[in-house]
This record gives sequence, C-alpha cells and structure tokens, in this order.
Amino acid sequence: MVRWFSELMVVRRFILLGIVLVAGLVGACSDNETSAPVVNGWQQSPETLSAYIVQPEDTLYAIAWRYGRDYRELAAANNIPPPYHIHQGQRIHTNYAQKSTAKNFQNQRTKSQFSLSKESKQEPYRAKLNWQWPAQGKVVGRYSAQGVANKGIDIANRRGTPIKASSGGEVVYSGHGIRGYGNLIIIKHSPEYLSAYAHNDQNLVKEGQRVKAGQKIASMGSTGSQTVGLHFEIRRAGKPVDPLQYLNKKAA
Repeated sequence: MVRWFSELMVVRRFILLGIVLVAGLVGACSDNETSAPVVNGWQQSPETLSAYIVQPEDTLYAIAWRYGRDYRELAAANNIPPPYHIHQGQRIHTNYAQKSTAKNFQNQRTKSQFSLSKESKQEPYRAKLNWQWPAQGKVVGRYSAQGVANKGIDIANRRGTPIKASSGGEVVYSGHGIRGYGNLIIIKHSPEYLSAYAHNDQNLVKEGQRVKAGQKIASMGSTGSQTVGLHFEIRRAGKPVDPLQYLNKKAA
C-alpha cells in the first residue's frame, strides 16, 4: 500500500511538472506573437519611408524625382508654397494619396496663377518644347517600363564628351545626392516637363541657373561599371516617359 502511494505521488509530480512546462511554452509563444519587432528607421532605404528627412544637397524637385512624384503634388501635400524652398532636417511626407492633395494642389495653383503667368511670358519655349539630343554617342539602353525597367535612355561615348541641355529651362538640381544617378543635373523646362542627366564626370551648372537648348551643362563620366555614358530621362508630371518619342529621329 505504501509503495503504491509513493508511486502515485511520483506520477503526480511528473504531471504537475509537465503542466508547468506547457504553460511556460504557451506564454513564450504568446509573447512572440504580440511583441512587435523593433525596427530602426535609419536602416531602411529612404525610398521606403513615408517621411523623408531633407539632406544638405536636397531640393524639392530632387526629392520628387527620387520618389517618382509630381513636384507640385509633393509641395501641396506638405504645404510648401512656390518657389518650393526647403531646409535641412525638414520632414517631407512622400506617402500620400493623390486625392487628398488635389484640393491643396488646386489652391496652390490658384495662388501662384499670377506668378506662373508672369513666368510664362519669360519662357516662350513652354508652349512648344523643342527637344535636342543631349549628347553624341550610341544608344545602348532604351526606355522600358516592362521587365528590367529603364526610366530613360543610355548613350555611350568617351569620358569628357559634352552633355548639353536637351531644351531650355532652369537648373533645379545639381549634385550627387540621389542614389544610382551619380553626378546628376535636373532641368525644369515647364510646369509639366523635367529632364535629367546622370553619371556626369563634372557638372558645369548650378541650381537656379537658366540654360538654353544645346548649352553644355556637363561632361560624360562613368556609369559605375566599366562603361562611360549618359543616362538621360524625361519626366512629365513626375512620371518617366520615353525620350525617343520626344527627341528628333536624327542619330545622336
């Protein structure tokens, strides 16, 4: 009888120990499911964040270019009036709904209507842009929105080959702060159209400078691989378009 009672107590202890272990495992699983992982935002690529922190070389146009946004909508979403000045450390919200910015965009358009009208008189090329080839060389990469996307065209030639403004306008960015573009120049030709010239060996124009079509703005440099060439883009309302549909058919 005593032996039977002792064995019963041993079995009971094992059962209690098992219950405690199971409860501990369940608790651990529950903690893992409910605890959110700690993510350091600075480890993420700037393109994945909904709020971008303005860096020293940034302009609103460059930030809009980085995120594939229309600079006017980006300005409206962040209540930034023309001429769109921003400062280092400023938070720019990039993940916005286009519908939510429509009203602000319209208000800004109304407020700036007079200044735009005045500016239009100073920029007769706005009515009809005459696009020229930005550099001489061989087209080795074409625009593609499918598969391996290419947002512009690539023109190969020797280092130092002159790069020219494809059309007249204002330089709204000149620097190397956008990843994947190297030394970059962005020119605003009209409220709708901007063009970009990337992987330059040397930028020869500054932000705010006005340039004419065919004016030398840079020299051709390395694309980051073993090739030397120019990456050229045209964007309409923030979206890439095929430059070959705008450039004349004459060979570069």
